[in-house]
Amino acid sequence: MITTFIRKKIEDNKLYGFVIKESDELLLMAKHYDFQFDGYKVVRKKDITHRVISDSNRYCAKLMRREKAWVKVPTWVRGLNLDSWPSLLRCIKTKVVILHNEKIDGGFYIGPVLSLGSKKVEVGWFDGEGNWGSPDTIQYSKITACDFLDRYSTIHSKYLKWC
Repeated sequence: MITTFIRKKIEDNKLYGFVIKESDELLLMAKHYDFQFDGYKVVRKKDITHRVISDSNRYCAKLMRREKAWVKVPTWVRGLNLDSWPSLLRCIKTKVVILHNEKIDGGFYIGPVLSLGSKKVEVGWFDGEGNWGSPDTIQYSKITACDFLDRYSTIHSKYLKWC
């Protein structure tokens, strides 16, 4: 069922998604936007201040099923390790990810995971024109969310010049 997530300390916008699984630390959802799923999002559970399944959510899910827009989640996504950011990122290392630090304006890092350390991750970085830049490093403690297999990063990754 589609759920509305509120993260008051992180952002004013609500998140909408179908919960796939959760651990003590992280929650994995299939993101929902305008009657379509748009990849997957993992958020820190400590940032969720409220979650609700409303009549509107139920109605939306019903319409999506009628429109055949409901997606089947691949087994490998259901099997992702959500114990920590490093355990998750190790599982999706071959994908282009968008790591967010939503506590700062413009705080996102997009690219493939290059290396995983004990306290931080290094992500290859590309710009809006598909040009590679210097890799970014972010501490796990600063990551508030991770997107993968969304339309933006999936389409970009098809056209990147991989070195």
